Amino acid sequence: MITVEGRATCRMAFDYSDEWIPVKVTWDIEQPRNLCYLRISGKNGGELEMKVDSSTGAIYQFIALELPTTEATMTDKGAKSRIDTAPIIDLSPWGEQSPFPGSMQPKYVTADIGIIKTDKSTIVAVQNSEVYEWLICGPVFVGVSEAGALVAIGLHPHSESLLHRAR
Repeated sequence: MITVEGRATCRMAFDYSDEWIPVKVTWDIEQPRNLCYLRISGKNGGELEMKVDSSTGAIYQFIALELPTTEATMTDKGAKSRIDTAPIIDLSPWGEQSPFPGSMQPKYVTADIGIIKTDKSTIVAVQNSEVYEWLICGPVFVGVSEAGALVAIGLHPHSESLLHRAR
C-alpha cells in the first residue's frame, strides 16, 4: 500500500501525456532537491513510475509508462474534495535518507493496477479501495482511501475534475 500521509499546496499540475507516454503529469510544487523513485508493475500488465520529493514526500511526477490492461472499478460515494492540493507520500519505504544527494535506490512494487477510461478521463487505479477524498490540482485528481491509501491517479484533459465530468 502506498500511504498518503499529508497534503501539499499545489499551484497547478500539468499534463505532458503524448502518443508514446499515455499518462505523464507533473505537479507544480516547490522544486524538489532530490527525488525518490517508485516503480509499480501490474500483476497483469502495466508499468507506472512515481517521482517523489525525498525531503517532503510530495509527489512531483506520475508516469504511466505502459497502461494497465485490466479494467478497474472504483467507488467514491460522498467523497470530499480538496482543490489545489497534491499528495504527500510516506517516505518510510526508502528507509534512512542517504547522505549522498540523488543516491536513494528506487523502490519496486507489484500491485493489481487497473485502468478506467472514459471519453472524459483516464484513471489509473493502484489500490482496490473506495475513494474517501479527491486531491485535485488542475487536470489531475488523486483518490485517497479513508485509511490513507493512494487509490488512483486520474487525468482530465480539459482541467475539470472527475467529480464534475466523469460521473
